[in-house]
Amino acid sequence: MSGEYAKDQSTAAAQPAGCICAAQAAEVPTASGDAAAVGSSDPERPESESAAESLVDEVIVSAFELVSRLRGDLASVGAGLGLSQAQTWALVNLRGPAPMRELARALSCDPSNVTGIVDGLQRRGLVSREADPRDRRVRRLVLTPEGERRRTMLRQQVFGGQTGIGGLSGPQQRTLLDLLARALRS
Repeated sequence: MSGEYAKDQSTAAAQPAGCICAAQAAEVPTASGDAAAVGSSDPERPESESAAESLVDEVIVSAFELVSRLRGDLASVGAGLGLSQAQTWALVNLRGPAPMRELARALSCDPSNVTGIVDGLQRRGLVSREADPRDRRVRRLVLTPEGERRRTMLRQQVFGGQTGIGGLSGPQQRTLLDLLARALRS
């Protein structure tokens, strides 16, 4: 393990509280740990209301479990590529030339927290910073060819498998995506 990689791992673990990263995903409750909370009911509450809340709880806990599993898989594959958890998540979230503030929003971080993550990706030759042609004050992040290659590898190894979401049929994936988008809008 290189010194640079070890340094990046320690800084990823020390992310500020406002930044959601894979290290924090380990703190997300699981269904097995919350079984009592999900299954508990208030005797004063009507059964239908309690059942509806229980279903919502189960959906939320399952969503956390899925995200936690994906983040763990990403962290493992990213570590194999010499990337910290935060760098791995950033690389997966870059979908084209984007200002750093967009990456910060995708990572649930303050833009100032993204600077160190991007610095590490840039040192590895995975991203470059370019001036935005419409506003030269704004720096856009652009994946290099090597960054594209590693991003593709990450996505194929983690998202391309037949487990989890990859094990769903195309129509099931579309339905899930539609439901998630609807939940995010509400």
